[in-house]
Formats: sequence, C-alpha cells, structure tokens
Amino acid sequence: MIFTNLLILITALFLIIYGNLNIWLGLPLLILSVSGLTFQVVKIISLNFRLNKIKRKSKVKWVGEFVLIEGLNLVTNQNIYLMLTRRDDLFLKAEQDEFRVNISELDGIFITKGQYLLNLTDNEIKDFVNREAGNPVFNNVRNLIRNNRNYAHKFVILISLKSKSDIYYNIRMNQDLIIMILMHGNNNFRRFIKRPEIRSKVRFYNKRMNNTRLREELG
Repeated sequence: MIFTNLLILITALFLIIYGNLNIWLGLPLLILSVSGLTFQVVKIISLNFRLNKIKRKSKVKWVGEFVLIEGLNLVTNQNIYLMLTRRDDLFLKAEQDEFRVNISELDGIFITKGQYLLNLTDNEIKDFVNREAGNPVFNNVRNLIRNNRNYAHKFVILISLKSKSDIYYNIRMNQDLIIMILMHGNNNFRRFIKRPEIRSKVRFYNKRMNNTRLREELG
C-alpha cells in the first residue's frame, strides 16, 4: 500500500508539472495519496511502538502478532503474540492462554504465503516442516485461506513440535502443530526468521521454487 500510494503521488505530481493534467483533477489524487501514505506510516509507527512496549515489558528478544489457526489446546481464531525469550523458548501468549516450548523441541518451522500453501499437498507440507512422524491434514487451513482473501497474501507459519509427550496428541488432529497467520509487520517477521537461534529450523516456499525443494533461508 505504501508503494502504491507513493506511485500515485509521484505520477500525479509529474502530470501536473510536466503533463497536461488539470490541477483540479490532480488535487484529489494528491490528497488521496498523501492521506494513504500518512495512514500507513502512522499504522507502522503505532505497531512498532506497541510491539516494542510488549518486548520491554516481557523482557524478550522478539515479539510478533498473529492469528492462531490451530495449535495444542489453545483457543483458535484468536489474536496471539509469538515471543522469542532470552532462554531461546518460543512463548505464545493470548488473552487467556499461553504456551512455551524450547527451540530444541521443534521438528521445524515452515513459512509460506497463504496463496502458495493452496498449491501444496499434505505430504509436501510435511516435508517442508521437517516432520518426523504423523500424517497431518491441512484441509481446515486451506478452506480458511480460500474463504478469506486477505489471508491469501499473508505469511502462514507452521511450527512442528517433536512428539515426546501425551500433550501433543492426537497427531492426526494436528495437536502437535501450531499454525498461525501473521497479521502485521512483515519486516519485523523477517528479522525474527533470520535470527541465528531460529534460522536452522526454518524452511520457506514461494511460487518460484520447485515444490520439493527445501530452503533454510527466508528469501
């Protein structure tokens, strides 16, 4: 949106100054683009301020805001904060629920855009998430993305837990998977993925890659 508004602003100015666009026709475009840019900048600043406030209060290394789709016994379809603690734990905190797991207890972390997830089979997703066991089913996630176009353009993160305790079962019901959709802050999220504590666990897929190819970096 920032790029789009900036492009409209530059185009309108160019046409007014060097072209034949009437000032009274160009003025609404200028107002629209400047308003859009202002709104987006304020939104980004507000988000960063809120996340930094949570980060300082919780004394963690990183925090991001997601919507929980599936995961353990947590209430689904709620806003949730994913935090990276100083002890290298992933800490999920919602209004009434929370869960903590050490990075060493993860099979893997798979990241893709919602629209690309629709092109992958269950077995392909299982390979990307570096899953050691189980036959997960992802129809619920696919249906959610199909029914919400906004989710199709957002990052989906799947965190696979090593099945060492009864708390992680039933595997078939994805209870040892945490599936979330990033709500805000793509750049902040990329910084999280590129952290050395997380990097070795991450697999990333986009439309330019072959379905069976694995990557350890966020491009």
